[in-house]
Amino acid sequence: MNRLIVSRDETLTAVGPGVRWQDVYAKLEPMGLSVVGGRAGSVGVSGLALGGGNSYFAPRYGIACDNVVVLSSGHIVVASAQRHTDLFKALRGGGNNFGIVTQFILRTFKQGNIWGGFVVHPPNTTTENLQRLEAFNTASGKGLDRDATNNQVHIYDANGRSGVLNILVNTKPAESKILLPFSNLKPQISNDLRVTNLSEIVEEG
Repeated sequence: MNRLIVSRDETLTAVGPGVRWQDVYAKLEPMGLSVVGGRAGSVGVSGLALGGGNSYFAPRYGIACDNVVVLSSGHIVVASAQRHTDLFKALRGGGNNFGIVTQFILRTFKQGNIWGGFVVHPPNTTTENLQRLEAFNTASGKGLDRDATNNQVHIYDANGRSGVLNILVNTKPAESKILLPFSNLKPQISNDLRVTNLSEIVEEG
């Protein structure tokens, strides 16, 4: 259930359903590799992959995996884009309603360090943050930068709004111009943007 095996040609990684994304990244990063996976390290591979999920690599690669499943009949089958394609499509976003997943085969690709981190702005920047997020999503939807992502979170406490969090990531080791409107917006409560690896980012997330 917790196996994690990289193919000899380093294009595929077999992951057991009990593995968490933090473990996947920790295994692959020393090899200069990565997969399309979760944005929070504590999340399990199964929950994210079967629920659809999202990834910092989604703009570039989308979300895709091959699954080995055990059907209610007890038969073990491989569900992929080439075999049992109806089951493969159903599993992607269908949860565990169509079988028991015993292994995920994840497409694996070369990946080095990334740029990213968290920027927190005070409540009085809310309108500006939302306007910039709208512009970012429009540009991102046009494919202007398939390496850059921003997850914006509006934070509330018992007294009301307490800030705006922008989780900025560029899957290349440098800041993307498309993220400058958020990293340059002032005032800021905190800012830990830097060149780092994916494991550090998902541990914070």
